[in-house]
Amino acid sequence: MTLDMRWCVLILLSSFAAWASPATAEDLREDSVQPCVEAYYGIGRPVDYGKAFKCFQGHDVRQFIVLMTLNGEGTPKDPKLAEQDLETWGLDASAGNEAGNLKSQVQEHMRDADAPRVEFCHDIAYSMYSLGFCSWIRERLQKQEFDKAMGAIRSTFTPAQQQKWDALLRAEERYEKLDANRLLKQFQEGTVRGVAYDMQLMYVRDNFRALMTDVFVKGQLSPATADEQKQLASGMQAAYQDDVKGYSDGEDFLDQPDSSAIEKQDYARNVGQYRQDAEASQQAWETLRDLCAAFATDAYQGAQKGMDVSASMAASLMRLRIREIRNSPG
Repeated sequence: MTLDMRWCVLILLSSFAAWASPATAEDLREDSVQPCVEAYYGIGRPVDYGKAFKCFQGHDVRQFIVLMTLNGEGTPKDPKLAEQDLETWGLDASAGNEAGNLKSQVQEHMRDADAPRVEFCHDIAYSMYSLGFCSWIRERLQKQEFDKAMGAIRSTFTPAQQQKWDALLRAEERYEKLDANRLLKQFQEGTVRGVAYDMQLMYVRDNFRALMTDVFVKGQLSPATADEQKQLASGMQAAYQDDVKGYSDGEDFLDQPDSSAIEKQDYARNVGQYRQDAEASQQAWETLRDLCAAFATDAYQGAQKGMDVSASMAASLMRLRIREIRNSPG
């Protein structure tokens, strides 16, 4: 799915948020349930279905109890018992939400003993709540893989370079969060804003991981001429200005001739805050760019004949920054 298509999905989900059935599952993001979720998905630890099943039972997280019984995860596979649990808990009467989707899966497994594994985020999730939970899970799993990849690259550097690498990664984390926060402001409360935030975090990380792998694992840094650098800098500035203008234009319904004084104040506050968020993101990116450019000069081992390594790294990051600014529904 292309980025534009993914944003279309997000916007459609946002439009229908008011009609989504309320979630019936326990809050899977509550601190008390985190050990269950982490054991099930393998976050910060190996996957342990036995521990996850007992944990979900202890917290009465019924949808996951039924799901794991269907899959035979941490407990014997038993579609009949799953069906009985649905009836006992009154989940079998629901339709058009997570419980309805779960009921359909139970029925399929009752008909076919070889029915495929049920996956909560793919087969069950329906409400804005569960979509947000699934986005959060994907982001945590991606961060885990990102940290492993960055650690593997780090191991190839000298101790002195590793200290600089660590500082560079701290700058990357600060930038990704500030840029995701910029994007968060483009959505209203009660919509898919949390999903948008997670998607931007993952998008920035994927871009950074790919670039660092190309440069420091494959030794492939794309050279950039002076003219290309100027064009990229101009393109980045244009993307930045278009983003801020796009947000302002999207809020101008509050700043019409017949708008109230309060609405005009809201407009000024919203646009002013967005400008601050956009500037904070840009400044964090500039810090990251400078650290990466300096580090590449010291650590890059690829072909360098006639190449300005520092400038070429900065240019590569500018290409990514333009895409990251434009990765927006605003």
